[in-house]
Amino acid sequence: MTTKAPPRGHLAVLDDESLFCEFVGYVGDACGYDVFGTTQPHQLFDHLEQHPASVIVLDLRMPGIDGLDVLRQFARSGVGANILIASGAESRVMETALRLGRAHGLNMAGIIRKPIDADALRDVLERQAHADLPLSPERLRAAIDAEELVLHYQPIVDLRDGVVTGVEALMRWQHPQLGLVMPSVFIPMAERAGIVGLLTDWALGEAVRQAGIWQRAGLKLKIAVNISIANAPDEGLPERLQWMCENEGITPAAISLELTESATMRDPARLMELFTRFRLKGFDLSIDDFGTGYSSLVHLQRLPFSALKIDQTFVASMLVSEAGAAIVIAVIGLARALGLKCIAEGVESQAMLEFLKDNGCDFVQGFHMAQPMPAADIPVFLAA
Repeated sequence: MTTKAPPRGHLAVLDDESLFCEFVGYVGDACGYDVFGTTQPHQLFDHLEQHPASVIVLDLRMPGIDGLDVLRQFARSGVGANILIASGAESRVMETALRLGRAHGLNMAGIIRKPIDADALRDVLERQAHADLPLSPERLRAAIDAEELVLHYQPIVDLRDGVVTGVEALMRWQHPQLGLVMPSVFIPMAERAGIVGLLTDWALGEAVRQAGIWQRAGLKLKIAVNISIANAPDEGLPERLQWMCENEGITPAAISLELTESATMRDPARLMELFTRFRLKGFDLSIDDFGTGYSSLVHLQRLPFSALKIDQTFVASMLVSEAGAAIVIAVIGLARALGLKCIAEGVESQAMLEFLKDNGCDFVQGFHMAQPMPAADIPVFLAA
């Protein structure tokens, strides 16, 4: 006779379908959780006051109240559980819900896409069982030393000839229990803890090393790296990055630095000096997520950018919204007038690509061309 393992924690389920609650409860019980499931939000809120959960499975679509309202209530109540969004909604809706939850300070653990089978759900719940504590700055520091951080690379295509001329380096945390953790989860935590500079140095060092490997293999790809200026500008960074390139035997032209527009609002005088030093050393500078911050035109006038990236929210709406199309066309025209290269991100269809090409955009990246991939896959992708 098999004995049941001791409880791994408390699992709470809120879904408008009682059968789904029972299904999650059955799998959760087999994984060793104590389970509570309900179709009524008020019952869940009452239950959590007496029985704090370690994991919550939350449906986005509830009668009378949606999942976003529930997340807001969780934030007000200080819920510390790892929260899994369960829904059959389109991917963008679920990903937006994750971002909103994180913006509220909640521990958003991931997505359960309906329909899901018992084996897949068991795998998700097993991973959560090992994630006893929320991710912490201390654990992130240890991840750097343990070489758990990796860079994935998304190709950037020149629209003039369809050639891949560069890639964007995107950081991932290969967590031994949670799997691949996206930067939207741990970068804000690193910024709040004041350790984002460690991640920036690691990412730049890894990107420079990879650029050297590709260059020696005959691949000339410019690598774009996101840098964070969340706290104070790192005045020693231009020299450190120049030394990295010299040590690897590559020129600064192989590296492009991307800075989010919102970050350019902080200490503009020091940023002007920092960015000018980057440009004098030969590094390209790109303003990322253009149009989502403030005082954009002032930044373009004062700071020595060489390119701007149209935020994917505008790219996503340009074929279905006259306003979205007008914004994209205006940004492309502005970039051309200022002598800047224009890069559109989030291109997910041939129709999007053709629209951008017809309106004079220079470069594109997105799932229509390629998803982010490990460095080893880039030569295979280029060959194909």
